[in-house]
Amino acid sequence: MRKKIHIFFLVVISLFFTGCSAYVDQRREAGRIASVGQSSANQIAICYNPLFSDENDLAELAKEKCATKNAVLKNYKLFNCTLFYPNTVFYTCK
Repeated sequence: MRKKIHIFFLVVISLFFTGCSAYVDQRREAGRIASVGQSSANQIAICYNPLFSDENDLAELAKEKCATKNAVLKNYKLFNCTLFYPNTVFYTCK
């Protein structure tokens, strides 16, 4: 029973320190310009948790990353990112 309580608190603390907002998946290799994440020059990939982010938050983040262009919703993928942010939404900058 104590072990379950410890695991529960570990998960709660992990969620607390990771935050609850969505983020753009724009990973890069060290020393390289090309992206290894799901985002590209004209496509924004946003990892999010549906418990903490809604469509308006995702659209606002995509609009911010597209800068002067319009962010157009392309598609969704489920269970495609990290453990705490499992889903991905793709926007195209047009």
